[in-house]
Amino acid sequence: MKQQLLALTTFLCTLCAFQAHAQQDQVIGQYGIHVYVMVPTDKAGDRNYVRRAAEHACASKSVCYASVWAESLDRPEGVPPHPRYEENKLAQFQRNRNAGVEASFAANCRLFKKDINVPCLTGTD
Repeated sequence: MKQQLLALTTFLCTLCAFQAHAQQDQVIGQYGIHVYVMVPTDKAGDRNYVRRAAEHACASKSVCYASVWAESLDRPEGVPPHPRYEENKLAQFQRNRNAGVEASFAANCRLFKKDINVPCLTGTD
């Protein structure tokens, strides 16, 4: 009985944390398969948080390209966004299940410490 109660409590805590995360991030635009996401400025320095926000924006899509920025910027629009937004992009997440790509994540290496396991966005290495 205690194990079942502990498992249920753990599940509910995980669900609450997931919902809190989803409520803070904002999909600010969708242009075909491109999704633009903004994360709170205080979370913009957390590469794992940024990755989860991008993955969440693409969760229900078979083909999706998510770009992530901090809320401190004005909202990028259009595809492709203006070059100044590309410079300030935190990260990019891609999924194309039709081509067998489940998840591809790249971070802006000018804004994040380089990590051998995380590729850099083009032009930021």
